[in-house]
Amino acid sequence: HSTFVQDWDRTLISMWESLGNEYAVLSGYPRSEGLMGGSSKFRSMPVICTAKMLDWSVRNMLKNTPGFMPQGKIPLRTPYFGAGLVFSKAHRLRAVPYDPHLHYLFDGEEFDMAMRLFTHGYDIYSPSDTVLYHFYSSPAENKRLGIAKFWDYQWGKRFPIMFQSTRRIRHKMGIPYILAQDPKVNTTDLTDLARYGNGPHRTTEQFLEYAGVDYHNKKVAGACDRVRRGIPQGISHVTW
Repeated sequence: HSTFVQDWDRTLISMWESLGNEYAVLSGYPRSEGLMGGSSKFRSMPVICTAKMLDWSVRNMLKNTPGFMPQGKIPLRTPYFGAGLVFSKAHRLRAVPYDPHLHYLFDGEEFDMAMRLFTHGYDIYSPSDTVLYHFYSSPAENKRLGIAKFWDYQWGKRFPIMFQSTRRIRHKMGIPYILAQDPKVNTTDLTDLARYGNGPHRTTEQFLEYAGVDYHNKKVAGACDRVRRGIPQGISHVTW
């Protein structure tokens, strides 16, 4: 359900090489397929630089809030990861593999990957050029069009399982006050937590500060100003 532009692979490789960072990860949300066929010159690019902390019904998981910034010549460094487009060297998948134990988790999965990449020493960048378009639709549109999507049904059965996945993320964060916010935090699956947990190069606290996430007060200030100005707030590249 995505459409790539001509020479998308060369464009991505060129973008990645322009960063001069072996541990760079290009990531973000593609434009809508509804914009295909129009002007090939966009003045702005989709950027993820903040999020919304959801309410307790989904255990205060973070949901990315996409926005736009003026089109630039180089990718912008950001703390936020978007699953719609990911491009990096293959060692990223060996060092930070996707966690197969986050069952039925949607909101929160991208936050988990962003935190893990950051603590493993990888740097996320928002792409500076359009390489693909994505088909977006809402549950209402899916019903109208007769499209049966996996996420649109059976949540009465899935929520209890999904809650265990949110607790698994709290254990990865490993911060006592965040663990204590869920009274059932130990009702979860901690299988292979070290394999799919945070890395040793940066701390969870550094990531939360960089991303502008305050779990004490359940607020998200985001990092849009820092992203716009190209300032990673004292977070240097890891020396490998």
